Amino acid sequence: MMYEEIKKDMPEEYELEPVIIKLERQRAPVIVVCHEAVLRASYAYFAHRPLKEIPHIEIPLHTIIEIQIGAT
Repeated sequence: MMYEEIKKDMPEEYELEPVIIKLERQRAPVIVVCHEAVLRASYAYFAHRPLKEIPHIEIPLHTIIEIQIGAT
């Protein structure tokens, strides 16, 4: 299935915003397993990185990345 087909046939699965909102509401640890592009976008959001950097963020394979929301 191509990206345009997913966007047309399953719009709720195509959007990342509802997932981000659900992640922000979680109080318990969460594990996210997904496509590398989605990981880049999610990481950029939570790490407050500029949109233009998203395609260039390196996400290593076979690695766990811990993000603590609200941690300083």
